[in-house]
Amino acid sequence: MANYKAGDIIRMTRIASGISQEELCFGICSVETLSRIENGRHNVKKETYERLMMKLERIPEKNYAICTSDDMELLEEKTLLENALVKYDYKKAELYLKILKEKVSDFIVNEQYIRNTEALLDFYNHRINAEECVRRLEDALRLTAPGYDKFIDKIYPFTEQELRILMRLANSYARIDEFEKSISIYQMILRCLDEGYMIGKNVKTFQIVVMRNYANTLALLDKFKETIDLLKEIYDLSLKYNYGSMIPIILDDMAWTEMQIDKLENCYLNIEDIKNKKRQAYYIAAARNDNNIKKIIKETFEESFKEKITLF
Repeated sequence: MANYKAGDIIRMTRIASGISQEELCFGICSVETLSRIENGRHNVKKETYERLMMKLERIPEKNYAICTSDDMELLEEKTLLENALVKYDYKKAELYLKILKEKVSDFIVNEQYIRNTEALLDFYNHRINAEECVRRLEDALRLTAPGYDKFIDKIYPFTEQELRILMRLANSYARIDEFEKSISIYQMILRCLDEGYMIGKNVKTFQIVVMRNYANTLALLDKFKETIDLLKEIYDLSLKYNYGSMIPIILDDMAWTEMQIDKLENCYLNIEDIKNKKRQAYYIAAARNDNNIKKIIKETFEESFKEKITLF
């Protein structure tokens, strides 16, 4: 769960909304006080923060995400749910979601989380199509960010939960061939993450996931050289921030993309180099016990090269 720099949140929201310091602080605090708050030189009081955020039409809590109970079991259920989604175990994910729905309060952010996850599970279980998934994700996002699309070309301090919904929305737009919208959303997310208003150990790993999804969309548009450049950047970041589970995925993505370049441009890349990259991805996934990733790499390797891939 991310934490947020209060001063940055206020400043970025105000600027993106086109509101001056004088307009925002009128009746709340002095311009000088607001300036110090925005620059991180003054600890904002809870009441002042709430009044400023309400004026900016944002939820006033400094940190908000699902987990409005002191019971750690609730946080544990959310973690189990997220892990099940990562492992494509949608049956378990639906079980954990049902438990969460029974336990959480009716706080709007909890409702947003539930709606977002339900839309995702309904799509993955083929109960709705991609168009309906887009509609429902947008409905969930608008619960806390009703005018999110006004900021598509700006830098707006979306919360972690809102950014995750935006990423899923970008993925869904790509599925219905709305690539321009998809790319615009990815770029908006990455601009937000570069601003540093969110802090926490998961922020960089989330950024890497967004970049990987962005790379996939570029590949769908046959922009393979751009895709390779982005994948190399993602690979370096994964090493830097010790994001081990992403490394075999990126190596496999790079191998696939190089194969597409070879097919498209007849540039006769070294096929053994591509095979070795996929083998490396397979060995790393096996060493990490990432069985789903290992299975996918094995299947695509054997389909592409008509030979077995095995561990030493």
